[in-house]
Amino acid sequence: VQEGTLTWLSYRYHWQDATGRLILRYDNAPHHPEVESFPHHKHVEEKVAASERPALVKLIAEIQRVLSKR
Repeated sequence: VQEGTLTWLSYRYHWQDATGRLILRYDNAPHHPEVESFPHHKHVEEKVAASERPALVKLIAEIQRVLSKR
């Protein structure tokens, strides 16, 4: 917290199945400079896409949508 404001230094929201297979991860690790939203990005299984840090409520809603399709 800086001057009363929450400042995100880094984040990783990681979701995997019971076997350890990645389903979804949002993070801002600087390892995909080719993504237009660098360093923010989203991993969906084996793919990487541009993305901003999602609000936790939106992340939970996204997980619920994926689960409802299974």
